[in-house]
Amino acid sequence: MVVKFLTLATAPWAMGISMAWGAPEDEPIQPIEPAKPINIGMAEQGKELYFDPRLSKSGCISFNSSHNLSLGVSDNIKTSISLHWQKGPINAPTALDSNLNVAQFGDGRAAADLKKPTGGPVANPAEMASSYTLADGVLESTPPYGREFKLVFGKDEILIEEVTLAIAKFEKKPGYPPFALRSSHL
Repeated sequence: MVVKFLTLATAPWAMGISMAWGAPEDEPIQPIEPAKPINIGMAEQGKELYFDPRLSKSGCISFNSSHNLSLGVSDNIKTSISLHWQKGPINAPTALDSNLNVAQFGDGRAAADLKKPTGGPVANPAEMASSYTLADGVLESTPPYGREFKLVFGKDEILIEEVTLAIAKFEKKPGYPPFALRSSHL
């Protein structure tokens, strides 16, 4: 039996043959890109919103309720608690490094972008049970938010698109979650 060994002298790169090691474009798992700079003001705004229970209909449930930063960015229960302390229909997976996921939610129903899964729970009757209009109105009536949104987004009106974008930026911020263990608006 003849055994052949690949040595540095016969390796393709040693012979000047270039090889493309990139993943095919249709491959769902791609190399992780280096972190891109984020708007720190927007991330700080997202931090405040992440902890704010006023986004829920009951005024008791925040994003931190289901993705608790002190519990590994999860709630560590089989199904999350929703309006009137009912058991919700789904488990809240950890949000730790979720910006690196190929898809969001355990069943992959949302793309990798964090904006969609951030907006869903607010209006879902089985989660925060609010509405986008109600959440926007509550935030606009809270003086610190009006000033901060104007500084960060450059407009007076608060819309759910900006709310979800800010929370997504917070979740993408390098150092999330250890740096963010409390909110100043509560």
